[in-house]
Formats: sequence, C-alpha cells, structure tokens
Amino acid sequence: MQDVLAFHSGLSELQAKFKADPPDLEAGRKLATAYANRGKVSLAKKVIRKLEKADPENKAGRLTEPYLAMGEYYLDEEEKHKVAIRWYTKVVEHASQPETVAQAHYRIAVAYFDSRTQHAEKSNKFATKLLAAREAIDALQAIDGVPEELQSQAKDLADSVSKDLALHEKLKKKD
Repeated sequence: MQDVLAFHSGLSELQAKFKADPPDLEAGRKLATAYANRGKVSLAKKVIRKLEKADPENKAGRLTEPYLAMGEYYLDEEEKHKVAIRWYTKVVEHASQPETVAQAHYRIAVAYFDSRTQHAEKSNKFATKLLAAREAIDALQAIDGVPEELQSQAKDLADSVSKDLALHEKLKKKD
C-alpha cells in the first residue's frame, strides 16, 4: 500500500516537472518508465513522444529506460512480440551503453524465439523467427564487454534456437 501511495504522490510532482517549459527530461524518463511498468502504456507513449520530440537523438539518454520498459510490457503480453521487438529495436538504435544494447539484442532474440510457437514447426515462418533470433544473438555476441551472465544466457538461447532449427529441417525432410 505504501508503494502505491508513494507512486501517486510522486506522480503529481513528476507530471508537473515534465509539463514545465522546457520539460524536465529526467522527470519524463521516470514518468514514462513508471507508466510502462504499471501497464499504463497509452500514458507512457504520450510521455515518450514528448521525450522524443525534446531529444530526438537521445543525447541526454532519457529514452532508453522507457523503451526497455515498453519492450518488457509487450514481451509479457500474449502475442505482442512484434511490438516488443519494435521497442527493443529503439533501444539498439538509441542506447549508448554497450551492455544495454546487448540486453536489447537478447530480448529481441527472446521475442523472436517465443513467437515461433505461433507457427507450425514445419512452416517457413517458424524457421524465419528462429533465424531472426539467431541474428539478434549474433549481434549481441559481436559487442565487446558483454557481462558473462548475459553471454551465458545468449549461448543457452542460441543452443535452443539451433535445436529447433535442426528439428525444423528434420520435419521438412520427412515431407
């Protein structure tokens, strides 16, 4: 209950700071992230659009966290993988921290891997999703300084992708 009260009391202050002219980009980052984390995506999108207008190239670095939060929201939503991928792609395009870019590539790979289940194992779309996941993993692995834990997770996911691709090929040959 205290968390809810703290959120609502802090929310008014963040909204006021962000509505000021010029907008407080840090307040906007916190506000958009808070909205996304609470599933209030339409409000988060409005704040993000204003952040993008105020800092289109993310020079202040205030867009990365809201983009990640939006990606997480949509990745958790049933069959919203395409939307999650679009948000994570924005992270890849705008983040300055290599570790954050690597994390976004990993989440893109997860989204593609998870979305493969919407298609029959013999279908070309099943394989296309797996190949896209592999591409995202390769992009992650090309980044220097990726934390060991994330490298390990990427390797495990790459192994799963390879197994599913092998299964796909085996099933296609049976036909």
